[in-house]
Formats: sequence, structure tokens, C-alpha cells
Amino acid sequence: MMKLSSLILLMLLLTSTLTLVFNIQVAEAEPKTWTVDDDGKECPDANFTSIQDAINAASHGDMIFVYSGTYYESIVVNKTVSLTGENPATTIIDGEGISSVIVRILAPHVIFRNFTVQNTVSGVPYGYGIELIKTQNVTVSNSIAMQCWWYGILLTDSVYCKILDNKIMNNNAWAICLSDGSSYNTIVGNLIRNNPTGLYIADQSCQNNTFYRNNIINNTHQVSYHGRYNSWDNGAEGNYWDDYNGTDLDGDGVGDTYCPHLGLDYRPLIEPWNQTRRYTVDSYEVILNCNYTIASFVFNRTLKQISFYITGPSGWKGFCNVKVPKGLLSSNKTASEKWIVMFGSTPLADTSFFENDKFTLISFNYTLGSSMSKNRVRLRIGVYYPPTADFYYTPSVASIIKPVNFTDNSIDSPNGTIVWRKWNLGDGTIIENKTFVSHQYRFKGLFNVTLTVKDNNTCVDSITMCVLVSNIKPIVNFTCTSTELMVGKELTFDASMSEDPDGNIVNYHWNFDDGSQPFITNETVATHVYAHAGSYNVSLTVWDNDGAENSTSQFFTVGKGVTEIKINAPATVKAKKLFEVNATLRDVAGKSLAGQQVSFYLYKGESTLEKYSSTTDEYGVAMASFSLNSVGKHRIMAEYEGSIDYLGSNNSVFITVNPIDTTLTLHAPEKAAINQQVTFLAFLMDEHENAISGVKVYFYLSNGSVWELLGSSVTNESGVASLNYTSRYGGKFMLKAVFSGSGAYSASSSNEYSFMVTVSFHDYTPYIIATVILSALVCTVFIYWKRKRKISE
Repeated sequence: MMKLSSLILLMLLLTSTLTLVFNIQVAEAEPKTWTVDDDGKECPDANFTSIQDAINAASHGDMIFVYSGTYYESIVVNKTVSLTGENPATTIIDGEGISSVIVRILAPHVIFRNFTVQNTVSGVPYGYGIELIKTQNVTVSNSIAMQCWWYGILLTDSVYCKILDNKIMNNNAWAICLSDGSSYNTIVGNLIRNNPTGLYIADQSCQNNTFYRNNIINNTHQVSYHGRYNSWDNGAEGNYWDDYNGTDLDGDGVGDTYCPHLGLDYRPLIEPWNQTRRYTVDSYEVILNCNYTIASFVFNRTLKQISFYITGPSGWKGFCNVKVPKGLLSSNKTASEKWIVMFGSTPLADTSFFENDKFTLISFNYTLGSSMSKNRVRLRIGVYYPPTADFYYTPSVASIIKPVNFTDNSIDSPNGTIVWRKWNLGDGTIIENKTFVSHQYRFKGLFNVTLTVKDNNTCVDSITMCVLVSNIKPIVNFTCTSTELMVGKELTFDASMSEDPDGNIVNYHWNFDDGSQPFITNETVATHVYAHAGSYNVSLTVWDNDGAENSTSQFFTVGKGVTEIKINAPATVKAKKLFEVNATLRDVAGKSLAGQQVSFYLYKGESTLEKYSSTTDEYGVAMASFSLNSVGKHRIMAEYEGSIDYLGSNNSVFITVNPIDTTLTLHAPEKAAINQQVTFLAFLMDEHENAISGVKVYFYLSNGSVWELLGSSVTNESGVASLNYTSRYGGKFMLKAVFSGSGAYSASSSNEYSFMVTVSFHDYTPYIIATVILSALVCTVFIYWKRKRKISE
């Protein structure tokens, strides 16, 4: 039993020891505040004279307070600390013109506020005032960034950071830049002024950033935007742009026309954002301090009332302090009257008043409602709560061709009932005791419409809204009236179907989508000739006499153009003589087509003798040269095969090839004896006195009645044909040579040449002897026959 008790006690001791060991916790040091003074004048006991030295000494979570002075250094914040300057105007970090980055923040959850950062390096492609790089949840507020060569404030790959209530001005390039995936950042309440570019969102990876209440003033380029999914308002308040020229129709301090401004801001502020606003009334100054936009401040001495609107996102909570001089309202307050504070139609109970002999300070908190009427503030001296005047109208943008419908939406006071109402429609029209009014304006413009209501306690309220009777955009429409859409053909576009319901169209701006200059005219019809086949998105923008515009576009398919080719060739040519043929290529409108390939084909019957290709010149003319050896009728065809923009075409002409004229000259001896061999020569020449070789020449001899072919001979290289001849008869003969024609050459005959064959006695001796012998023989036979006959008798 004792052993068991001892064992249990030992186990309890071990357990207690282990519990103590594992419950030991390291006590965290309390955040420390470090002080910095550049010269020790502000705080002789300051820890450091250099901000960077304080950062180096600080630990996570420490605070560094910097007294006024000019600190010539650049700092790197690589710890989670809070840096606070004494005064942003007098606590200056100066880069001395040599620092590429004056303040570089690398750590998360850093707070940097109340400083002026200025004077980076210049003349090089960098120079940043404040750079947040690869960090998160950093706050930069109430500081000034100026005289920076590139960026006043640069966020690189940084998320969930806040850039609040700073002044970024007079920098050399960009005021605020977000780059390299900087997302989910909030940029609010900054003054961005006098920079080449105000806001620069460098790439599409910068997403889901929010910009509102920034005053963007007098920058060469207000914004350069390449991001996606970013918001330019908080749901109610956008940014103030000094180049926004729209109109606040409902008096909430937010522009309602020409939105979104620069394609970004759907809720541009009408006045520069400021939490504190001052209004002068009868030499008195009313001061409002509110964390949302104040608009439509009105003082009504008769009603003893100040009224204004508070504009912000529905459901957001806010505060408002109104400082009213005693001489403005309180001086004539009766004993039964009191201050009444109405928020919308509801009396505000959560209101505090502070009074002295000079002013009354009225402070109250609120939750913003979903409509303007619910966010209207009335500060009134009176006995009863007033009714709440309110109305709405449709359409929101009116025109002179349709009526505007006004509906009374007023609310009774908690202690009274509305018994009278009056409409002032802004154009001289007054209507009483109507809860619904339909009115058509005759002129365009802005009209202040006021509804005044009064209840049974004679409490009065009125509300004014601005109605824009706007110009109606022209209606734009057009068609192409040409039946065939092809390259080279003049196409007609007709915009006569366009119209302006409340005015006149004064300008038609055509863009034919082919790189040609836009065509601007005051006529409804435009013509255009396309040079290339394809699909074109033809757009038309029209302007009316009030400067409104509207656009539309249509796709048209333009086919290949029709071409025509004409041939110019001589009707007749000589064989073997070079001649020219030209072909002119034009489109359907007669335009010469330069630089196109044309082929020439030479036919004899169905056979192709020759082909030649040529390119058209600036006049659309292609040329070819031919020389033909064969005579007769030939066909020449010029053919264009077409291109990506034009259809092909061809054309033919016929030419007659005539033979070359020839001359045949005969040379022979004047006489010859019987049985004497002689040589006849025939010289064959063409019309240009060129020898014709290789053709046959025939020689003929005539005794005066019949021409007898003696023979033929082929001309040699000199065009000479020769024939040897031996005559067996004597006498006078005629001689000639004949060329029957061959290929390219015409037939020809020589002159007839006289030729004498002489006879001598010696030449006839054999004939005489033969004749004598024959005669003797005949006589002998006759004598024999005679004798034989006698004997028989």
C-alpha cells in the first residue's frame, strides 16, 4: 500500500513538473516609440538624427516619430513599423537628386504618414518617390510626393494596400502607378495634380483596385489605363476630374451626363472632394465637416432652414458636424422654437448641440439610405416637424417630342398632413394641387423643377431637381444600293433612311474599312470604289445640328472585279516582218490595271504557233512582238488569267500575213549553136533585195507557140538557180524562168529572154546524105514495083 501511494505521488510530481515546463511562455516586448530629429532642435533627446538608423534599430511593431526637418537620405523599410512625421509640410525626406528610390517599403503592415518625399535622381529611366514592392497591407497617408523623375508613388506586386489623402504633384512622369499584379488596393482622397500622367495602371494583371474621392486636376493625361476589373467609385462617389463637363441633374453632387468619364468613372464628382466645406451666406460662414460628399447646400431665411444632401453608399455610416453662426439663424429664434434636425423624413434623435455666443455646433451620426430623399439633411428652427417634399420624373432624360411625367412622392411630417402643393416646372408653367403632372417641353435645355408642399401646421418644404430636356441622338441607317459588289466598280451607299427626330442631320462620316481616308459629307449618298476583294465593315457616323452623334456598321462582301482586255494589232502584215501587238487591260469602270500579267497566243487554225507574256504598264498596256513565216489568216489572243482581286478575261483579233514580194531575173547567152551546151542563170531576190535560197526555179523554152519545160534548179545561198541546156534544133526561141512561190514568198516570173540557135551546112551533112539515100531507096522500090506489074499484065 505504501509503495502504491509513493508511486502515485511520484507520478503527480512528474506531471506537475512537465506542466510547468510546457507552460513556459516568452513574454512579448511592448512596442517601443523611437524619435528622430535631424538637428536636435525640435527634440534634443531624440534617439536618432537619421530615419534609416531608427528603422535599423526598431523591432517589429515599433513606432518611429520623426520631428520636422529635412532629412537628406533614402530609406528602406524592411520591418513592420509605423513611421509618422510631425507635419507633412515640414517633415521632408529629400533624395538630393541622386536617389533612385527615396522611400522603399518591403515589409507588410507598414504605416507611413505625414511626410514630404521629394527630389529623386533625374535624367534616367527611373526615379521613384515612394515604392511599395512585393508587400501587403501597407498604408501611405497624408503625405506629399513631388519632384520625382518617374513615379510619385509606385506599387509593384503589392496587394491590400491603402493610399489615402496624399498629394502627388509636379512629378516628371506618373503620379501613381500600379504594376505587376498590384491588386485589391484602395486609392482614396488623393490630390493628383500637374503631372504628365495622373493615374497609370500598367497592365491587365492589376485587378480589383478601388479609386474614389481622388481629385485629379490638370494632368496632361488624367489616366492611362490597362488594367481590368477595377472600380472607380465606392457605389455612390467617384472621383473629381477637372476636365469633366457633365451635369448633376438631381443635385447629389455626382455627374449624371457624359458618363462614364474617360470610359471609367460612372459617378464623377461635380466638385473637388474635401471633408470640410465652407459656405458663405450673407457674410456669414457655415462650416460642414462630413465624411461623405455634401451637395446642394441651400439656406432659406424664410423657413429658418439649412438643407443639403449627403451622398455615399447605401448602408454606410457617417458623421456630420455643422457650425452655424449665431447671427444667421439663432438670433430670431422664439421661445417656443427649437432646433429640428431631419434626416430624410425622419427626425434625428442622435444629435448633439454645442452653443456659445458666436455659433451653434450641431453634430449627428447617420446611416445612409438608398435614395437621395432619404439622405437629405434639414437643420431648421421651428416648432413642428416639417413635411418632406419629394418627387420623381420619367423619363430620366427628356426630349421635346415626348412629355415628362412628374409624380409627387412627398411624405407627411410626424405631426401634420400635407394639404397643398405647387409645381414650378422651370419654363414658366405653374401647377397647383396635383400629385401627378405630365408636361411636354418645347425647348431643349436644363429646367429647374421645384415642388413645394405645405401641411396643416403651415410647415413648408420644397425640393428642386434639374430636368435635362436633351437632344435626341439621330437615328442612323444605310444600305448599299449597288446590285453587284465588285472590285473596281463604283458602289453607292445611301443613308437617306437616317433621321434626326428633333433636328437635322448635318454630317455623314463614312469609313469604308479599306485603309482609305474617311469620307465626310453633308449629303446622304456616298460612293466608293474598292481596290481589293474581301469582307468590309462599312461604318457610318452621323451628327445632328446639336452635335449629337450615332453610329452603325454593316459587313459587305466585295467580289472580284470584272476586267476587259482590248487588242490593238495591224490587220495585215508581211511574212517574216516583225510587228507589235498591244493589249489594254481595264476594270469595269475603265480604270487601267497596272502590273498585271498578260499572255499572248498566236494561232494558225487550232494550232498554237507561239506564246509570249508581258506585264501591263501604268496605263494597263502590255506589248508583244511577233514575226510570222507562214502566210494566210492568223488569230492572236490576249489573255489575263485574273488575280485575287480581279476575274480573268481574253480577247482575239485576226491578222492576215501576206507573202514577201519576189523578183526573178534571167541571165542567158544571146545565141548558141545546135548541140552546144549553154547555162541559163536565174537570180531570185525578195522585195528588200535579199537573196532567196533553197527554193526551186523552173526554166521554160518556147518556139513561139508552146512553152516547154526545160528543167528546174534550186537556188543557192546567193539566190541563183542554174540550168545547163543543149539545143538540137536551130532557130529563134523565147526563154523564161518561173518561181511558183514558197512559204513566205510570193510567186514571180522573169522577163522573157530571146535566144537564137544557129545552124551551119556542116551541121546538116548527115541529114542530107540520109535524105539522098532514102530518096534512092524509095525510087528503087517504086521502079521494082512498076516492072513487076508489067510482067504480070
